[in-house]
Amino acid sequence: MKNQRYILKDNEPQPCDNLEEWAMWMDESNCRIASDEIGNVSVSTVFLGVASADIDGVPVLFETMVFPSNLVRRYTLHQQALAGHSQIVRDLSIV
Repeated sequence: MKNQRYILKDNEPQPCDNLEEWAMWMDESNCRIASDEIGNVSVSTVFLGVASADIDGVPVLFETMVFPSNLVRRYTLHQQALAGHSQIVRDLSIV
């Protein structure tokens, strides 16, 4: 599963073995699924398109990053990524 390419269809990751199709999809798609600014902090959650790791056999395809800190969270499902993004935004809003 390592380095397998994926595209999103209806927010569900689908394997894509065709490199040209995958590259076109990645180029034409907005892979950012959520973005927020809290003061001078930016929270961004994206679909990675490539599974470089897995959790219990499920590919890790989503990532939330907080700038300018080094906070990174990774997820296997679109729903988890959105929930994780929202939780980080809530946590930052309280501080």
